[in-house]
Amino acid sequence: MSRVLLLEDDRSLRRLIADRLMQAGYEVEEFFDGAKALASLSRARYDLFILDIGVPGLNGYRFLKRVRDQGHRTPAIIVSAHGDMECLDEGYALGCDDFLRKPFGLKELIWRAEAHLQSGDTRIALNHPFSYCPVSSTLFRHNEAIALTPKERALIALLVARRSRPVSIEEILEQIWGEAGTPQKLRTLIHKLRQKGLEELIVGYKGVGYQIG
Repeated sequence: MSRVLLLEDDRSLRRLIADRLMQAGYEVEEFFDGAKALASLSRARYDLFILDIGVPGLNGYRFLKRVRDQGHRTPAIIVSAHGDMECLDEGYALGCDDFLRKPFGLKELIWRAEAHLQSGDTRIALNHPFSYCPVSSTLFRHNEAIALTPKERALIALLVARRSRPVSIEEILEQIWGEAGTPQKLRTLIHKLRQKGLEELIVGYKGVGYQIG
C-alpha cells in the first residue's frame, strides 16, 4: 500500500483529501505543521508528498527544499491557492513534480497521485513518437527527453492529465497563470511548443481549447 504524507493546515480540507485518498487505497499521514512533517521522515518512508505552501512551522516550499537537499526524490504535488507563474516557477525550481491550484477536484488529485505513484520510468504513450513520464514530468520524442521551460512543462502535464478531452482555454489560463493569464500568453506558449516540433502532439480547437493528440 502506497503511503502519502499530506501537509495542509486547513483541517476541513485536510480531512476531505485524506478521506478520499484512503478510499482510493492509500495510507495517509496528516500534518498541519511543516516542521513536524519534516521530522517524520526520520521514522517513516513515504511514496508521495502532497504539500500546501502556507502552513505553520516550515512552509511547503521550505519543506520541499529540505527534503530535496537531503536526497529524497519522492514525488511531490503542491496544492495552493497561489497559482501564478511566479509560484509555479518556484515550486518546479525546488523540485516539485506537479502543481494543483485551489480549488481543485478531489478526483483530479487522485488521478495525479496515481500517475506519480507509477513505479520506475513508466511512460504514457501519446501520439507516436511521443511519450510522457508523469513521475519525472518529462516529455520524450522517441527516447530523447525534450527540454521544456516550467510553463511549458506545466501545460504539458495539464494536457496529459486531461488527455481524454479538450481542455478549455479558460481552464488552462486559470491553472497555469491564475488571474494573470491572457489568451495571448497562451497562444505564445503554444507557439513556442510547436516550434519545438510538437505540432502533431498539441491539437487546437478554435475558440474552445487544446488537447494532447
